[in-house]
Amino acid sequence: MRTTRGAFAALIVVAMVGVAHIPAASAVRASDTSDALSVQLAPSNPTTGDFMLGFEPGTDVATAHDTAMRAGLVPVRWNQAISTLLVRPAHAQDGSALPQHALDTLEVSAALRYVHADVIFEGSSAPDDPEYVASQQWAVDTIDAPSAWDTTTGSDTVIVGVLDTGLDMGHPDIDGTWVAGYDIVNDDADPSDDHGHGTHISGIIGAHTNNTTGVASIGHETMLMPVKVLDSSNIGSAADIADGITWAADHGAHILNLSFSSTSDVPAVKDAIDYADAAGLLLIAAVGNNNSTQPRYPAAYDNVVGVGATDRFDRHFMLSNRGDFVAVSAPGVSIQSTEWRDSGNSYSSRTGTSTAAAHVSAVAALVLAIDDTQTSDDVRTILENTGVDLGDPGYDHKFGHGRLDAAAAVDEVEAPPPPPPPTSTPQPSPTSQPSPTPTVEASGPTLTNIRARRIRSSSARIQWDCSEPCTAQVEYGTTSALGTLSSKNSSLSTRPKRNLSGLSSDTTYYYQVLSENDTGGLSVGPIKTFTTKD
Repeated sequence: MRTTRGAFAALIVVAMVGVAHIPAASAVRASDTSDALSVQLAPSNPTTGDFMLGFEPGTDVATAHDTAMRAGLVPVRWNQAISTLLVRPAHAQDGSALPQHALDTLEVSAALRYVHADVIFEGSSAPDDPEYVASQQWAVDTIDAPSAWDTTTGSDTVIVGVLDTGLDMGHPDIDGTWVAGYDIVNDDADPSDDHGHGTHISGIIGAHTNNTTGVASIGHETMLMPVKVLDSSNIGSAADIADGITWAADHGAHILNLSFSSTSDVPAVKDAIDYADAAGLLLIAAVGNNNSTQPRYPAAYDNVVGVGATDRFDRHFMLSNRGDFVAVSAPGVSIQSTEWRDSGNSYSSRTGTSTAAAHVSAVAALVLAIDDTQTSDDVRTILENTGVDLGDPGYDHKFGHGRLDAAAAVDEVEAPPPPPPPTSTPQPSPTSQPSPTPTVEASGPTLTNIRARRIRSSSARIQWDCSEPCTAQVEYGTTSALGTLSSKNSSLSTRPKRNLSGLSSDTTYYYQVLSENDTGGLSVGPIKTFTTKD
């Protein structure tokens, strides 16, 4: 592990503590006065004492090493994905600035885009209620996860990369829920947690469920990829985070949970975010807990879903940051989950936008489990369009597009139709006199999983599966005679659904599903019932 220099220890919070903005200075290349070299060397907040050299895409490692060594800098680690070289001054410096002779050498390198101090990311969250019992997982019901589970509990083909302090991989509620990850901090293949934050975030997303042990996660079958970018003190550098993002993108992650934030717009981290986004990953990040409107990164990047926090009463968590970088909000106050067992507890409760981000990552994984052909933009749109509107009508800077609704998000996904049966090459047959063709009634689709969901006092959703694309119709009423009320939709779908509204509270309704395929075949389901809430 690279030793963090105490004089330069800095604070960028994992969804909890803020960092002052790094002031940027510009140095003009001697070789090209029209192309300024971005230089950020003297931040008001501390750094590791190392620096990141960002090169033009396609630069080879030999050129990068040669550039660094001619400037009197020692190469530490090369990230080929984003062409960034972590370097260290050959001799200790007073303060965080590079010696002038090094800058003079770097400024004439046409391949160099930026020189940036390597700031530190630190997590400071701690359990706020170690004895909080698992039966009080209020967030699970608030986002209506049980209704979402009627459709899917996730898929072991969907992988969420959790960039954090690592994972307690032997935890009884975690064991077997993960794929191989990596420890960027110590540069080895054992991303074991030695702090606790990463295990807590991971448990919200994919802990074992229905196993009579511990907590229920949102995505039971979702696989976790632990990528350790924060150390035992909950501290990690921007270089480690950038490397962690590109590593996860290169090793099969579909979603990245980034439960850390900073006011610093670090070029290497932005390059890594863009790299993962271009690879098709959905990136979800906490907006931070500073009771501030100052943009926080990486949540403030356009290609990242920024997540704010709410409490059990659907109120804005008072410390959750606000601004146009909040895309959605989710439960984040007193969230019960798995804990790093060396801390003395197997389960704990934590508060912050980091836990809120984990809920969004988990629901995104449920959405992707239904149809893995969806793009990251598709999933983001679903999360935003199905949020429960809180606060000011429409989008606002506290709740974004609304509070996460797992059931509504899952309901928005149309499962892809089954592949058509293989076609065989017709064989010629002897010519014969035609015979009368009997009239055959078109057969209707097979109806399965007919159910009433999201039952409220005045509304309910009827949903079912068709064996082929079909139109939707539900007849319903307060007696089994039916026919008094009807809800229709002429759009073809393999997972039709109809919303019934204007219902009476605390009333039993009878309903029957009728579906027709595009050839006119009609199917009628059995009469079923549901009772509205009081």
